[in-house]
Amino acid sequence: MKIPHVIAACSFAMAVSSTVSAWAMDQSPDAPADSTAAGAPSSQGHTALPSGMAAGTSVNHDTVKQNTTTFIVQAAQDNAAELAAAQYAIAKSNSPDIKQFANHVIENRSHVTNELRDLAAKLGISMPTYPTSDQLRSLNTLHSESGTAFDAAYAKFMANTHTTAVARFKHAAQSNTLDPGVRQFAQNSLPSMEDTLQQANRLVASHGGRTRTG
Repeated sequence: MKIPHVIAACSFAMAVSSTVSAWAMDQSPDAPADSTAAGAPSSQGHTALPSGMAAGTSVNHDTVKQNTTTFIVQAAQDNAAELAAAQYAIAKSNSPDIKQFANHVIENRSHVTNELRDLAAKLGISMPTYPTSDQLRSLNTLHSESGTAFDAAYAKFMANTHTTAVARFKHAAQSNTLDPGVRQFAQNSLPSMEDTLQQANRLVASHGGRTRTG
């Protein structure tokens, strides 16, 4: 079951991502709100084979299509979770460094979401706009915190969630079984993502809590 405050945060964050970049051209309706639904390529979508793969090899093409879809769906869900958490931080935290970081996350992840949406549209992939069920549960727990406990929980949530996201993008950046444009997008996104992870880890050190290391 989707939690109302999570839905509100995700909806607001996705609205921000739709307007934060003037070049964002995709104005299609939101993807289905099922937080666990994986996007699926449409009958009109086309996923290019990576360089070095022979055209006409249907197994390879299917692998590329499936891996590309999985990456876009999971990256979109990670973004939705981080954007929702950042909205909580802006509303609930009294710490300037937490609020500053949350604003950075909204700006950065909104740009990434716009790029993902553009790639998904070109490839005919339905992109989710809500986090996964596990992420929703974590967001619900985060929302229940307040004061310094919220700051510590938010820093930990972001460090852990972004550790997973960075690992996902690193794998995509080196993958030979992804659409070439998506692989290039992952490569281009990594520097800013790694910077965000460093910031999140510094917040953990400042506000308490332990993070996953891998």
